[in-house]
Amino acid sequence: MPPTLIAYDPGKATGVALWRDGKLDPLTGEYDEAGVYRILDETCGMIDAAQVEFFTISSRTIKTAVDYHALHLIGAIKYAAFRCGYPVSFTNPADVKGRFPDAALRKAGLWNKSDHVRDATRHLLVPLVARGLFDAKALLL
Repeated sequence: MPPTLIAYDPGKATGVALWRDGKLDPLTGEYDEAGVYRILDETCGMIDAAQVEFFTISSRTIKTAVDYHALHLIGAIKYAAFRCGYPVSFTNPADVKGRFPDAALRKAGLWNKSDHVRDATRHLLVPLVARGLFDAKALLL
């Protein structure tokens, strides 16, 4: 059975990308805080690993207004992973956006109208490609 992986783009509107049975699962979508908590509970016991967008408070984020939603959700994700027994890895937004641009997501049939879901999908592609679960050639432009 192929592994089930999940990725998060945490924030006030959180993108979630769930890979199950070799494809994006219908739970893939954009969620508010309560929705993310429901996803964490519903997927406990089925997730093999999580990938999360790394969030940094910088001088830029302080100037534009710090949004603590991402930090709170990262804590909840890490706790759920601990409770449910799967590892969590983090990736930088700039790294995945450059590696998996919108055009590549479209070409691979992974494009979503939500920016947050697309970003979660980019983070999900890191372990999928690394584990050989998604053909990187499908993303080549």
